[in-house]
Amino acid sequence: MKIILLVIVLELHWPVLRALFTVEMAKTLYLAEFGNTVKMECRFPTGGSLDSINVYWHRMLSNGSEYEVYTLLNGNEDLQSQHPEYKGRAHMKPDLLRMGRAELEISNVKISDSGSYRCLIKMGGADYKQATLSVKAPYKIKTHVKELPKNADHKDAELSCESEGYPPVQVLWRDGNDQDLSKKASSKHSVTADQLFHISSLLIVNASSNNTYHCILWNETMEETYNASLRIPADIKTVDPPIADGVSSTAYWTTVAILLVTIVMVGLIILMWKKKIKCSLLRAMSQRHPEEENEVNIHINTNEDDGSLQQIENLRELLKAKYTASSISDWGIGEWHSGFCEQFLPQRLVNSDGQTQPLTTLIPQPKGALLLEGDPLSGKSRLCRALAAMWADSTGEDTFSARECELVVLLQCEGSIGNIYEEMIRQLLPEKRFSEADLEAILMDHFNTLLILDGYSKGNTTLDESLRSLIREGYSIRILVTSLPEGCEHIVDCFGSVLKLQSGVAADIFL
Repeated sequence: MKIILLVIVLELHWPVLRALFTVEMAKTLYLAEFGNTVKMECRFPTGGSLDSINVYWHRMLSNGSEYEVYTLLNGNEDLQSQHPEYKGRAHMKPDLLRMGRAELEISNVKISDSGSYRCLIKMGGADYKQATLSVKAPYKIKTHVKELPKNADHKDAELSCESEGYPPVQVLWRDGNDQDLSKKASSKHSVTADQLFHISSLLIVNASSNNTYHCILWNETMEETYNASLRIPADIKTVDPPIADGVSSTAYWTTVAILLVTIVMVGLIILMWKKKIKCSLLRAMSQRHPEEENEVNIHINTNEDDGSLQQIENLRELLKAKYTASSISDWGIGEWHSGFCEQFLPQRLVNSDGQTQPLTTLIPQPKGALLLEGDPLSGKSRLCRALAAMWADSTGEDTFSARECELVVLLQCEGSIGNIYEEMIRQLLPEKRFSEADLEAILMDHFNTLLILDGYSKGNTTLDESLRSLIREGYSIRILVTSLPEGCEHIVDCFGSVLKLQSGVAADIFL
């Protein structure tokens, strides 16, 4: 608030203050590459005491709000109000202040760092200037030429190119005669956790043609082109089809042997995976009831297919039944879905830079944790309930791609008193068919589980400890946490990325 008032005063008294004290930006536009370090500098007249100098660097957002990037008060570093996005990444060199240079250094630059930055200096007089930072990630194209099985009249080859970068690009294919082959290609686009655009494209061509092919990534807005050439080797080998009538072929039998070995290896891996899961669950149960250890061992020997897998299936059915019943009674999916999920959410789900994000980004990657912040009545809880209900309803729409997960566990954190597993029993499994050890074994093991913690806030240290343990030791858990802005500052280091759910008048219609 003090900074805002200071800026207002500067605007009102600009002509007088400008004559007394002036700040200038070394450059108005700074360019940086993803992952590198950028230095932005504003300059000011020297002569005053550096013991009383105040330097404020802020990131200005398009919605009128701002992030504190770095602050120097009375010549001393003050990072109490520094935004989490810049913790450990934003620094200044105090020695340069003697030369009238306030240089901000941001390391490990992210795509979301792009935007406008304000440098405000107060030393006797006061003044500020703004500069723009633009972050890009150049595309480095990986190519591959793959042989395909031989057809009756010709042989084909699969050409592929893959890359990651920013900003987004189009994929074009051309041959050596500049003929456009883009419509014959199959291309896929996705967004990574670092907000980079991942591009992959496949093109099948006649391997007999002596031709050169070009995979071109084209950014129309910036008029940038990335080009990679692919050439089919003259001696490319193709895989012969199976030989009929029992005729022997070395290539044929080699292929058959490789396939058989692959099938056996996959079978062994699946078998070991099932035994690992079963042993971990039964070990947990035996630790909980040591007097029943003999009974457990008898169960293992007499029926290998029961136990852990059946227990997980029972948990899945219990959760689906609860989410489905709740969605019919008070969550509402039907006609509400098209309004909230298709009209409201896509316009309100943004990253820290205010850029809208696809709804599928709400499902983190395995061993990933995502924080979703939003003001009261912004729709966070409604979103969580809809996500769980869509997972449970296998016949309806799946806007979030929630059905990629084996299990979805939704917990309400407001009023929570125990750890994650105690809250699962209290909120979702009051019949106590599962123990804490059973649930911990399931969430910690190989299952593709999405854990949703809605309304997280500071206060329940037991819940904090179990969340940290699950993120640290869980094999493939995905975690989505929602909270009020700055409601998770005490555990912000747990999250790989942070998204925002903006409020709006339209939100009231759906809540």
